[in-house]
Parts: sequence; C-alpha cells; structure tokens
Amino acid sequence: MSVSLRACNAAVLGDCGRFPMWIESTKRCIKYWIKILSMPDTRYVKKCYIMLKILDEYGHINWVTRIRHLLFSNGYGHIWIYQHVPNERLFIFALTQRLTDQYIQSWNNEIMNSSKLCLYINYKLYYKHETYLNCLNIKKFRHALSKFRTGSHNLEIELGRHQGRPRNDRMCKICRDGIEDEFHFMFQCPLYESLRKKYIPHKYQTPLNLHKFNIIVSSKSENLIQAVATYLYYAFKLRKELLDTL
Repeated sequence: MSVSLRACNAAVLGDCGRFPMWIESTKRCIKYWIKILSMPDTRYVKKCYIMLKILDEYGHINWVTRIRHLLFSNGYGHIWIYQHVPNERLFIFALTQRLTDQYIQSWNNEIMNSSKLCLYINYKLYYKHETYLNCLNIKKFRHALSKFRTGSHNLEIELGRHQGRPRNDRMCKICRDGIEDEFHFMFQCPLYESLRKKYIPHKYQTPLNLHKFNIIVSSKSENLIQAVATYLYYAFKLRKELLDTL
C-alpha cells in the first residue's frame, strides 16, 4: 500500500484484509502441542513435556502454561483436561475461526473508538481485502487512494491532529471555508472543481452528503475506483503545488 508510518495499523490491516501474525503462530503452537500428545511417553520430547506440565501444576510458568491458558480462555478447557484432541483438523479450524472472530471484534472496537478513523468506520463495513488494491495497476493512483482511505495524508485534519490543534482550527488553507477533512477535499474545496467535473460522476456530487462520499470511497466498481483514485492523485498534486507557493 506504501502508506506512511503514521498510518493507522487498524486501517491498513483492514484494507488488506490480513490478520496479525500471532494468529498463525498460535495455530502452529497448538499443532505442535497436538503432535507431542500423540508421541509415546518414551520419546524425549514427550518426557520434557510431562516435566513442564508438572512444573506448571506447581505454579512455574513455562510454554505449557501458555498453551493451557490459551485453551481455557477460548473455551477448550476440556481439551486440556483430557489431553486429547479427537479430530485435529476440525479442532484447528474451530480454534482459528474463534481467534479471527475475536480479533475482528477488537478491530471493530478500535476503529469505532479512534477519532482518526471517524469517517473510515462509515465506509469500511467488513474486514476484507479491498478491490482497489487489485484493480489499480498504476502505483501512484493506488497509493493516492490507500493514503486517503487510511488517513496517512497531509490534509489539515491530519496535520492538526499531530500538532495538537483543536478540530475547529484545522481549516483549509486554500479556500479558508471549512475544516480540511476528507469530505471537504473530495467534494467542497473550489480549487479542485475542474478535476471533480472531469473525474467524479455528477450523480455523486448532487446533493452533497456523507452517504455519497461513502459510496464512492467504498465502491467495488473498477471504473469508479479508477476515477476516484485519479482525482485524488491530481488533487493532492495540485494542492502541494499551490501550498509550495504560499
């Protein structure tokens, strides 16, 4: 996506539809634990496991302790008690699904409580890989849209956040008529009017409302995605050229 370091991780992961590495590492640990259970007690690995399990029972925290906590915290305490997994494939599938569901729930809570993503939560309804990452083959357009969506741009709404300025003080330096947020940049600032007429279909501009904004930013139509990304690229370029002269 080539976003900046100040991009919100929740937005980046959400647009990519990727899950954090700890889910995969947890799954591998559980698979290894199941493999140990199937070993005969004469194997050195199994002997070490039995020793660690005894130490865990006496309150010494080790790798076995973390496996036990993981199973109990996800509703599989009975698996630990019986030290037996009837169907490994189904168990791994169910556990992985539970971990991903928990992560998505925490992800939803994070974006809902983030002032940075107050618009993002309106057009990012599902945790999945976004269409624009595949259909935008020209990097500069893909980067423009991804930065715009994830809030890793240099509009006043974002610059003011890092500088600690109140939201009402993050005015557009070009038109001085409103807060320069993503909606203002897409629909309202007069500097980009000619670009809007060229790239944004008229039906999305009248009447101006947040619903129309959400539609075009979250669209799955490749033609509309291309148009919006092109508009954003040239609008950001025009903005930079003008601000450099001020």
